[in-house]
Amino acid sequence: MKRVLLLYLLLLFPAIIVSGQDFRVPPDFDPDTVRDFARFEPAVIQAADWLMHHPPETSKQRQEIAKFLVTWLDKTPTLTIVLDPDIIKFTDCGECILIFMAAYAKQAIRNPKGTRAEHNVAAVHAVLDYYLKYKKFLPKSKGIKFYLKLDKKGELDEYIRKHS
Repeated sequence: MKRVLLLYLLLLFPAIIVSGQDFRVPPDFDPDTVRDFARFEPAVIQAADWLMHHPPETSKQRQEIAKFLVTWLDKTPTLTIVLDPDIIKFTDCGECILIFMAAYAKQAIRNPKGTRAEHNVAAVHAVLDYYLKYKKFLPKSKGIKFYLKLDKKGELDEYIRKHS
């Protein structure tokens, strides 16, 4: 009986995780008429999570979610992301830049009193995690390799903070 229960839980658990990752762009998000961008912050976090947990692809859903996130970031008056070349060393991976912006937004929304350096550290770590998880779908990146070496030495966070 215990084996059956354990097997059931093992089979059910991934389904619970996957169903929690289903996200649709809010139908009432019209960037030309929205005045309260803060109202969409939970959706931005969900969009960031969705992007970070799905491989890069050219699906319509991914394009809609990316467009929502980038549009919200462009229009919101409460959050600014600086794509500093000292931090964004992976310009040879466009998908990595999207993940950086998504992770930065998520971190900044969840920790509004955090510093730009803290948000950059979280965003770069998210990019590295994403790259390692989906590298077979992504172009090779010298900047990512540079960051992976720093991370392996335990010097990544210090480097990002110093250059933020």
